Amino acid sequence: METPIYSGSIIFRAESIITADTITADTILDTYETYIFGSLRLSPEVRNILRTFLTTDENGNPILITPSSTEYYDKKIRGLVSILLSQPEYVLLR
Repeated sequence: METPIYSGSIIFRAESIITADTITADTILDTYETYIFGSLRLSPEVRNILRTFLTTDENGNPILITPSSTEYYDKKIRGLVSILLSQPEYVLLR
């Protein structure tokens, strides 16, 4: 899975960081939050919602965090990036 995320002229290869199936939702959140927002931090409420997004299916049932799985990566990781890029904090940075 070699899908770079482009940000201006910088290429962020998420797979170099988000590869182990033993990774936690907080590590995933921290990685993308830092990359996208720099030193800015999301509110605890938003982080909790995003943590729930990463750890449950569409019916609210718990799921394993498996970023090496194409299905998890496409739905959860790409979904997370999309949500983060639509946050007011990101829009105000640009």
